[in-house]
Amino acid sequence: MSCPRCSSRARGSPTTPQRRSWTRSTTPPGPPSTLCARPSPSTAWTRPPSSGSSSSSSRPTSSSTRATARSTAPPCRSVTRSATGSWPTRPARPPPRPRPDMTTNGDLGRPRRGERLLDLVAVMDRLRSPGGCPWDAEQTHDSLAPYAVEEAHELAEAIASGDRQHLVEELGDVLLQVAFHARVGEEHPTDPFDVDDVAGAIISKLERRHPHVFADAVVRDAAEVEAGWEAIKALEKPDRSGLLDGVPASLPALALAAKAASRLERAGRGELLAEAVAPAPAGEAGTDDVGAALLSLVLEARTRGIDAEQALRSTVRRLAARADGDA
Repeated sequence: MSCPRCSSRARGSPTTPQRRSWTRSTTPPGPPSTLCARPSPSTAWTRPPSSGSSSSSSRPTSSSTRATARSTAPPCRSVTRSATGSWPTRPARPPPRPRPDMTTNGDLGRPRRGERLLDLVAVMDRLRSPGGCPWDAEQTHDSLAPYAVEEAHELAEAIASGDRQHLVEELGDVLLQVAFHARVGEEHPTDPFDVDDVAGAIISKLERRHPHVFADAVVRDAAEVEAGWEAIKALEKPDRSGLLDGVPASLPALALAAKAASRLERAGRGELLAEAVAPAPAGEAGTDDVGAALLSLVLEARTRGIDAEQALRSTVRRLAARADGDA
């Protein structure tokens, strides 16, 4: 809406703003079967479509009359009375959507991923601090080592069982070992480390050994990813020249054999494997012959994409289940 003063100047009229004129009109009442959502009075002040100026005497001066004019609105949509004479009711408003409970794992109340890891660090701090748990306070890296091996085996059992709740529990036990050792590492007098150092080390390793993700390297399949991983690992650890360097001596025998076979194959020395599984001369069968037969089975499992260690464990587990069922 333009300013009356500016409009009057544009038309060349005096600077006095043009007054609006009002005329009294009578609005006939509507039919008895129609109810307007915003009823209007029968008498209202309306502005005529006048192009010229009008006298000030035609403008309403009563405050009540001006209020009536302001409340006047165009007729709204009408609501028709039904045949029974009753007026229709407003449709029921749908119930409001329930807000997520902030105390549970709702859409808005779910803790940010990884937040409970900080809670685990805080729990370990309390257990190892004065006034905490005497047993936890006495543990060292050496005393905790057997528990790490045990928990790793229990995790493998949980994976094989297919029980997801059991898997969550055993993953927590393995995670406890990481948090426990990190907390013990903070207390070293000359070379301390903490859980952030542990996390930072594995993050850096993953970024270095995945240049196709975190850099501009290009790979075509998973085999090239594995080959690149081993090549980067060899550059990072040039002092590892022996066949079993870096391989834990406590690995189960079948897993140890599979690891050795994998390294020999990557080094292009498969002839050593062929010599190791050659049958012993007649009359000399013994421990070495049994070992060669087991190694031959490990190599056969590798060619078929089977983990010999897990295959044997599954067979023994089925045997135990059958024996327990027959008892």
